[in-house]
Amino acid sequence: MRMRVALLAGTVLAGALVGPRAAVAKLPPCPGGDYLVLDGPILAGGDASQPDRILVAGRMVSIASHCAAMRSRVRATRLGTKITTRFPLCTGVGRAVMKGIITESCHTFTGSIRFTALHLVKPLVAHLSYCGDGIWDAARGEECDGALGPCGDLCNTCSCGGSVTTTTGSGQTTSTAPGGTTSSTTPSITTTSTTSPPAGGADLLPIGFSATGTAPAHANVIIGYTVKNQGSVTAVAPWYDYILFSTDQTFGGDTAIGVFQRLSNLGSGGQYNDNGAQTVTVPNVAAGTYYLYFQTDGANAVAEGNESNNWTGPIAINVTNADLSPTALTIPASGTINTQISVMYSIKNLSGTVPAYGPWNDQLYLSADATLGAGDTLIGSFSQPGVAANTTYTLTQSVTIPSGVTPGTYYVILRTDGADDLHETNESNNVRVSSTTMTVS
Repeated sequence: MRMRVALLAGTVLAGALVGPRAAVAKLPPCPGGDYLVLDGPILAGGDASQPDRILVAGRMVSIASHCAAMRSRVRATRLGTKITTRFPLCTGVGRAVMKGIITESCHTFTGSIRFTALHLVKPLVAHLSYCGDGIWDAARGEECDGALGPCGDLCNTCSCGGSVTTTTGSGQTTSTAPGGTTSSTTPSITTTSTTSPPAGGADLLPIGFSATGTAPAHANVIIGYTVKNQGSVTAVAPWYDYILFSTDQTFGGDTAIGVFQRLSNLGSGGQYNDNGAQTVTVPNVAAGTYYLYFQTDGANAVAEGNESNNWTGPIAINVTNADLSPTALTIPASGTINTQISVMYSIKNLSGTVPAYGPWNDQLYLSADATLGAGDTLIGSFSQPGVAANTTYTLTQSVTIPSGVTPGTYYVILRTDGADDLHETNESNNVRVSSTTMTVS
């Protein structure tokens, strides 16, 4: 059985906001892959000629022929990689929720899927599809030597002509290409391939890539790309195209900020483009020059004759930051515990050219002194969607003085961007203290 499967270690966050200041060591989740459900169709009456397939590509998870790819919660634990996916619409059955864990060196998915409208919970056990698993997976390009038919009992001379990559507990990947070379790398996300199968087959090649040259942090920007199949056979869908965000001009170890599923096959010589059709969110990073890459078939779902030409870039992008600062704060002279008071405040984006893209939270505290500290009481938090450059927004908020507050005299302290959701040019001017006090009884 000939097949090329590449498992790529690390973390992918489709649309995730990850910046240089978020360098925290974490357990890497299992790499993405194609998991075959071996105990029959997920739904009664399904096609039993091919096993159902759970496709995991970073945080995008789908069930082939049933549920389109959705961004999922993918969390690495010491027991394995836990996945929770909420599908808003599965073919013929509506909403579904799938929960499970990938264990046994990232080779086995165990869990269940609940179909809301059917009041049905279906247990799931799926195994990673790779050469030699005894399951014929024609959609991934598996075939038998000598054209002896499907794998299993009908084919006794199957072999791996491509590469198989396994993941060790340390997060290091080791790739072995039969008849080729062996290499080891430690990427931080699923964006690079470490193997090259023999020539022939499909060959996806990016031939165009465009993106905005300047954008504020958190902003959505339009990107465009064109992909050609310069191989000799059809590239069989689905596969995933990645937009990658990098701090340097070296491809690899980058952050996926966009993952787009390709659902249609691409014949030899054919091409497709998504110019102007896709947007990605600029990560929440400090102002500076960063770089964008495009990678087609980012999860290595397509068996290709050349795996080294799937990416292009970089395109430099200048990320800019806004600057939020409170300019006014008005409070009542008195208030009563367990009752509401009205607080009016104004926030200005001091940047003359850069809009602030949310969300962020404006926070209000009760404080016995004029200094924001750990002992102060949070009495309100209000999400804000954004504000234009050199623009002020003014709000009146109703907040309740909580029961645990001791009667006395208090200041109210306003802190904008209270959870540091937004990188700013000046992080020291986000707090304003009321000029008067309030008597609480």
